[in-house]
Amino acid sequence: MTWRLPRDPQVAAQTTAVPLGGDVAVPVNGLMIFGPTEAAQMGYRDPYLDGLLDSCNGHTAPGGMYHFHAKPDCILTQLGAGRVVAYALDGFPVIALETLPASSWQRVPEQWNGDQPLYNNTDEGSWDIYEYVEGSGDLDECNGKMLDDGGYAYFLTETFPYYVGCYRGTPNL
Repeated sequence: MTWRLPRDPQVAAQTTAVPLGGDVAVPVNGLMIFGPTEAAQMGYRDPYLDGLLDSCNGHTAPGGMYHFHAKPDCILTQLGAGRVVAYALDGFPVIALETLPASSWQRVPEQWNGDQPLYNNTDEGSWDIYEYVEGSGDLDECNGKMLDDGGYAYFLTETFPYYVGCYRGTPNL
């Protein structure tokens, strides 16, 4: 696979939503990072929350493509903390700190439709069971922040959206 990422990413005037399915970033090991949702046939549910991931927080898609959805524990074991672990499709880095920052996305109270969680049957799945609450964590709605040097970076978090909540730059989709 070939990815073309901006060398000098710039903060865009408006954010861009990450796709409900498919790749959102490329980790340094060359595998893929998908967004925080499972495939459409699974109702765009959160695969981490639903226990669908292996010990590296990834799994294979139909056709055999292995990809991560949540914190890539196997990569972190090799690289250590304080490193760039991936690049989002807009070119900005995804950084894993020694102590992971807190996401500002918060879980909303569970709603049920009979014996099924309501988000199993919504258009956006896991995006419907979380909401961005400004100031409730360390990061903005895209799961990143401006750096002291004037650049921007996304940060790996233990909780939703794990990597990238939206694109702060212009993604190469």
